[in-house]
Amino acid sequence: MLFTGLLMYLLAKHAPERWASTIYLTVALSCVIFCNVYIVSKQASIVGETPPAPDAETLLLILERFFVLPGPFSGDDSLMFYPILPWLPLCLTGCAVGPIFGADAMKAHQYSLYGGLSLLLIFILLRFLGGTVGNYRGWPRGTGSEEGRELNPLMAFFNVCKYPPSLAYDCITMAVNLTLLHLLSKWEDAETSTLARPWLAFGRTPLLFYIIHFYVLSLIGVVIRHTTGQEGIILPYVVLVWSCLLLPIMFILCERYATFKASQPVTSLWRFL
Repeated sequence: MLFTGLLMYLLAKHAPERWASTIYLTVALSCVIFCNVYIVSKQASIVGETPPAPDAETLLLILERFFVLPGPFSGDDSLMFYPILPWLPLCLTGCAVGPIFGADAMKAHQYSLYGGLSLLLIFILLRFLGGTVGNYRGWPRGTGSEEGRELNPLMAFFNVCKYPPSLAYDCITMAVNLTLLHLLSKWEDAETSTLARPWLAFGRTPLLFYIIHFYVLSLIGVVIRHTTGQEGIILPYVVLVWSCLLLPIMFILCERYATFKASQPVTSLWRFL
C-alpha cells in the first residue's frame, strides 16, 4: 500500500495536469482487465474458491505475490495480502476524481450519489450475470460456502473476495462509501459540530488510522492477555474494546495528525498519511 501510494504521488507530480485523469483511469481499467483474466485463470481448476496460492519459492512466484496474487512466501510465516496491481485501480480512480472535488466540492458530492448508485447497479449485474467476470468467489461462482461453512443465498451473494479485491468487491464497497459521502456532505455545521469531530479526524487521516490501529490493538491485546490470562475475547467484548479504547485513542492521534498535516504544503509527503 505504501509503495502504491508513493507511485501515485510521483505520477501526480510529473504527469501533465490535463492528461492526468485520463492516464489514471486508463491504467486503472487495464489493471482490472489484466487481474481478472490472470486470477480467474489461476482459479480454473478450483471453481468458486479463493485463488490457489502455493508457497512462493521461485522468483516468478515471488514477483506474482508482490504484483498480482496474495499468498504465502516460502520458508517462513510471512504473507502478502496487498499485491500492487489489484489494488491500484482504486488508488488511481481516487487520483482521477480528486480534482473534481477540488474544483467544486458541492457538485462532486452530488456526483457521489450518482456514482454510488451506479456502482451498486454494476455490483448487482456482476453478481447475477458476471460469472467469472469480476467475481472470484461466492454465489456467482456456484458456491455457497466459505471455509467449509454453508452460507444462505443472501450471504453467498455478498460473499465477495477482498484478497485479492474482485471488481464486485470494489463496486459494493465504493457504492457504500460514495453514498455515505453524499449523505455526510449534507451535515451543514460539520466543521463546528462536536459530533462531527471524529468523522472529520478519521476521514482526513485514513491511511494513518489504518497503519496505527494494528499497533494500538496489539498493545491492547497484550494488556488483556496479561491481566486476564486469556488469548482472546468474545465478540461483545471486542465491540466494547473498540468503542471504549481503540476509537478514543485513534481519535486523539488522528485529530492531532490532521491538524499537523493541514499545516504542510500540498506537495509534502506528510500529506500522504
